Amino acid sequence: MPPKKSIEEIYKKLGDVEHVLKNPGMYIGQISKLKIEDWVINEKTKKIERKNINYSPGLYKIYDEILVNAADHKMRDSSLNKITIDIDIEKNEISICNNGKGIPVEIHKEENLYVPELIFGVLKTGTSYDENDKKVIGGKHGLGAKLTAIHSREFTLETIDDERGLKYVQTFKDNLSTKLKPKITKNKGKPYTKITFVPDLDRFETKSLNEDIYHLMKRRAYDISATTPKDVNIFFNGEKLEFKTFDKYGDMFLGTKEENPRVYEMCNERWEIMASPSLNDQFQQVSFVNGIYTSNGGKHVDYILGQITKGLIEIIKKKNKNISIKESFVKENIWLFVKSTIENPDFNSQTKETLTTPVKDFGSTCEVSKGFIKKLSETDIVDDILAIVESKANKELKKTEGKKKGVLKGIKKLDDANKAGKKESSRCRLLLTEGDSAKTFAVSGLSVIGRDYYGVFPLKGKPLNVRDADKKQVTNNEELNNIKQIMGLQHGKDYTKENLSDLRYGGIVILTDQDVDGSHIKGLLLNLFHYYWPSLLKIPGFITVFNTPLIKATKKDEIKIFYNEYEFKEWYKSNATKGWYIKYYKGLGTSSAQEAKEYFKDFEKNLQQIIYKNDESGSKSINLAFNKKEADNRKNWLASYDKESYIDRKEKAIDLPTFVNKELIHFSNYDNLRSLPKALDGLKPSQRKALFGVFKRNLSKEIKVAQIAAYIADVSAYHHGEKSMQDTVVNMAQNFVGSNNINLLQPNGQFGTRLSGGSDAASPRYIFTMQEEITLLIYKSIDNYILDYEMDDTRKIEPVNYLPIICMSLVNGSLGIGTGYSTRVPNYNPRDIILNIKNKINGDNYKKMVPWYRNFKGLINKKDSTTFWCRGLFSVNKNIVTITELPIGKWTYKYQEFLENSSVEKSKTTKAKFVQSFEKHFTDTTVDFKIKIDKSYIEKWLEAVDSDGITDLEKVLKLNDTISISNMYLFDAENNIKKFKNPEEVLDIYFEARLIGYDKRRKYMIDKITHDLMILDAKAQFIMAIINKKLTINNRKKSDIEKDLEKMKLPKVQTETNGKSYDYLLKLLIYNLTKEKVDELLKQQEKLKKELNILKKKKSQDLWMEDLELLEQYMNKIKY
Repeated sequence: MPPKKSIEEIYKKLGDVEHVLKNPGMYIGQISKLKIEDWVINEKTKKIERKNINYSPGLYKIYDEILVNAADHKMRDSSLNKITIDIDIEKNEISICNNGKGIPVEIHKEENLYVPELIFGVLKTGTSYDENDKKVIGGKHGLGAKLTAIHSREFTLETIDDERGLKYVQTFKDNLSTKLKPKITKNKGKPYTKITFVPDLDRFETKSLNEDIYHLMKRRAYDISATTPKDVNIFFNGEKLEFKTFDKYGDMFLGTKEENPRVYEMCNERWEIMASPSLNDQFQQVSFVNGIYTSNGGKHVDYILGQITKGLIEIIKKKNKNISIKESFVKENIWLFVKSTIENPDFNSQTKETLTTPVKDFGSTCEVSKGFIKKLSETDIVDDILAIVESKANKELKKTEGKKKGVLKGIKKLDDANKAGKKESSRCRLLLTEGDSAKTFAVSGLSVIGRDYYGVFPLKGKPLNVRDADKKQVTNNEELNNIKQIMGLQHGKDYTKENLSDLRYGGIVILTDQDVDGSHIKGLLLNLFHYYWPSLLKIPGFITVFNTPLIKATKKDEIKIFYNEYEFKEWYKSNATKGWYIKYYKGLGTSSAQEAKEYFKDFEKNLQQIIYKNDESGSKSINLAFNKKEADNRKNWLASYDKESYIDRKEKAIDLPTFVNKELIHFSNYDNLRSLPKALDGLKPSQRKALFGVFKRNLSKEIKVAQIAAYIADVSAYHHGEKSMQDTVVNMAQNFVGSNNINLLQPNGQFGTRLSGGSDAASPRYIFTMQEEITLLIYKSIDNYILDYEMDDTRKIEPVNYLPIICMSLVNGSLGIGTGYSTRVPNYNPRDIILNIKNKINGDNYKKMVPWYRNFKGLINKKDSTTFWCRGLFSVNKNIVTITELPIGKWTYKYQEFLENSSVEKSKTTKAKFVQSFEKHFTDTTVDFKIKIDKSYIEKWLEAVDSDGITDLEKVLKLNDTISISNMYLFDAENNIKKFKNPEEVLDIYFEARLIGYDKRRKYMIDKITHDLMILDAKAQFIMAIINKKLTINNRKKSDIEKDLEKMKLPKVQTETNGKSYDYLLKLLIYNLTKEKVDELLKQQEKLKKELNILKKKKSQDLWMEDLELLEQYMNKIKY
């Protein structure tokens, strides 16, 4: 048993030098030799290469400390222009000299030592302890050079102090334990400081400076050459190092630009960066802080890398909008070089491998330019990133593959075929239905053909468009994964007739409604298989469609079936249809169980195969329909749309182009109809239906949004869910800045505010609406009689389009995305529109219109022919910026998030570091932020003004945006999609159609008054004939009375149900058969005659001007 140690032996106080020698890891890192991969100079190629070398990191560190000291001296002394490094391998001696100002050869009064000895011979001494002094040197803790002396057998300091004309030479031996007396002599030579030392190699487990450490030290000399100012020449063992710029230094790693492309940028005098695609599929970095080589990077590298990564992701997503990219995918493809100058840098340890200084304390910024990132994206880096994304995604997709198994569990709502996944699986077919009601239809039908070979799985809504989805969306899509599991599909497998038995089902039957949305679902499923398993589409009969009727006409025992509208309309026009009962089957749920059984009796007869012939036309057609990049080609495709072109359901098989061009095109056209508004009324179909329902309900009293939405859906045959209609009603009632210039419905309750762009609206169950008074002035009820109406079965629903008295497509603007088309029409001032309509009526020119938003306080002015600047409002008082308006579409809470992310405390990058603090004084209708920013920033940003008059302060605070009129697509008067160059073109189309509407209204009003005069005259004659006993009606047959009326030449009048008749006379109440009533009728007649005379003198334009005057009077009344 060892003897017990005393307290003194257990607890010891070590001297400074002894502490360093006993704990080298704390100060210089690992002292024993290690095999490490590092960058070294190749003497033959003069390139810097990655190589496995055998050296002591601690030995390298003590060399680097002296080298960095020499480079730091340049920051103190601009006259320094030479650093020499000499390494004598035979003597194991290293010498580093700089020709800057020498160290003062003077005794320090407090320490009673010469300053050179104080600096190099005493620990914890130096010139870098003032925290308020913003220094950009490597040394900070007063240890560096002393650590070299402590780990040296001999350490000699030599310096000339030219101010005092003295030369100072002193040697420290045996790990600083022996300090020889300094030799001080007079010397008027040029100043310099030279350190020569012989490392204590025994402590580093080596006998000599080997070749590996030599090449590493030489590479470090190149580092210093590249990171010191250009006027500093570096000599290594007598050789002048020629690489003096950071980009040329990078070339030593990368070779020629043809070998490895790279992008270089000098952001400012403190930052230089260079990037290249990584050569080894992992992130690489070479970085420096104040000349110190940070082998593990740190905050400066993260700062630059974060900007590059974000920029590259943005560029990739612009070209591949649905792609999902992790930052790590980008980072591992980048080789980054960073040269930075940081104020008072902090490191993870004395070895200084990693910078830990927070970005906010760098003392400078480096905003990586868009040009840098764009150039980098033009190298192979984007392809490399996309390859990683594809590879990772394919691995994830493999995880969701199906397998052939007899029993499949865990998939809700699947009715599996009894023989699926078993011996006879190739005979099985899976029925994919449009929702649960269609599944019920299918299950009813299966009672006829049995459940052994037929399974049913209902789809939830529409399948994912896999052609434009990112791999993450596909991988996480539950429905697609279910289909893969049910079918037993394997990712990337090529299927043939011979291996079809590897699947759980040998075919798919698509069972959807016969409307356009059903066609879209068919297309999406075909798109899925064409994209991932095209081989299955080539197998005849693998994918089939089950056809059911869209319309049935029944007359007694005779039944006629129609599969599309065109077939029905042709029959309807060419046949006597009286006595026929017409029934529309909007969905499969409309069919009864008995009808389902009837259809399934002829199961094979009702199937239609869809075949992919593996030709260019097949791929081209399905790609055209579902690839977002084909948007322009889809415009051309839809331009040839023929509403009378349909698939012949009698054909047993059709190819992909036929399906796309004769069926799917109907959905695409309808998608545009419901996504793009009409120029004549500015409404989309859902909005038109909403207005129709409100007018039909005569909504003069408030009602819950949920209730009116349900009513609208019922009376207008709206088939897209009450939630969608509720959203439409809410949007039409919103009146916050940036929404409607004229809200057609009244927002009684919380309908959303500019705080969140309307998304903060309350539930439709809790808010009320009614029609606004102004709505009735714009959409005149008299026009209802001249409009054409849509039909639902035999029921008249909303108009094809309304005819408002002003161009509402410009008043409230629009935003929509359809198939091949999208639209964005800004809002315009109703008063400008009224003025231009009057100008047009009077034969004058239009006044050019600028986008305008009600209650917007900011500025909107022209930038170029298709773009307008939209600018918020701000004022500056010293270091406080007060913002009182934001650009249109920039919502208050989102802007608050931007300020929070830009604050000094929360910012992760100096790029965003400018907000010191801010106060919020905004309301739900107003904007008010008070932002505290460094005054020097404000002054600099206010001085920088671009050619459009926009200051950098506005740009930094994101107070400027643009409004474009380059994408104004609307349906014109002929219901064709048209691109409008400017609002005046829209107004032209509207004006022409509206004027025709006024012509029709005038004619209708004249005809109506003329008809009313005829009725009044007939009634007066009828009553007078009875009074004068020329006509007897008591105790007589109706037919006899009608004969007398015909002899009197009184007109018959059309009724809604019985054709023309005399009911308007014969149903007069008995108390109306008086002389007083005749007098009243004659007075009414005179009044109408005057109205008719006045009306006939008016032109259509006069009627329009009267409507506009009434509207303006109301707008003045409400101070619009």
